[in-house]
Amino acid sequence: MKNHRLTHAQQEFCRRIVAGDTQADAYVSAYPKAAAWQKGNVRTQASKLARRPYIRTTVAEMQQAKTEAVIVERVRTLKEIARLALFDPRGVVHMDGPNKGRFKTLDELDERTAAGVASYKIGQDGSIEYRFHNKVAALEQAAKHLGLFERDNEQKKDPLASLLAGLAGNVVGVAKDLATAINIPDDEED
Repeated sequence: MKNHRLTHAQQEFCRRIVAGDTQADAYVSAYPKAAAWQKGNVRTQASKLARRPYIRTTVAEMQQAKTEAVIVERVRTLKEIARLALFDPRGVVHMDGPNKGRFKTLDELDERTAAGVASYKIGQDGSIEYRFHNKVAALEQAAKHLGLFERDNEQKKDPLASLLAGLAGNVVGVAKDLATAINIPDDEED
C-alpha cells in the first residue's frame, strides 16, 4: 500500500469489504455504474480487484485497525463496569481533617469516585445530594463477563430435556406383544 495510492473508489471498496459486504456489493458501492452490469461481470471485476496485493494489504490493515478499535472499546467498557461495580461511596465524604464528615464538591472528587456518581444536586443552603449508579447492575454485568452465571444457567435447563437426556440408553423398550409381556394366554375364555 505504501507504494500504491488507492483511488477514492478503491478505498470505498476496501471499507465496504471490512464492513462486511460481499465483494460484489462492495464493488457496486464503490463503482455505482456497475449496478447496471450483469451479476457475473460484477463478481468477476470485484474478484479481480480484491486479489490485487495493495487492495488485500489495505483490507488487512483496515481489519486490523477495526479489531484493535473493538478491543480497546471492550476494555474501556469493562473498566467502566469495574469502576461502577467496585465504587466506594465513602469517597464523596471528607474522611479526615478540618472538613471531616462534609460532602465533597464535584470538583473535589477523584476520578474513581466521580465515575460512580450518576447525578448530584446542590441545594440553596449549599447542601449536596449525590445519586449513584446501580452497583448491583454493574456487578451483574461483571459477573456475566467473568462467566460466574454458568453454573446458574446449568440449573435452569429444561427439566424434561434433562430427564430425557438422563434416561438415554437406560430405558428398556416396550414389548411388541403386550399379551406376552404380561403373560396372558391366547386361549383364555370369558
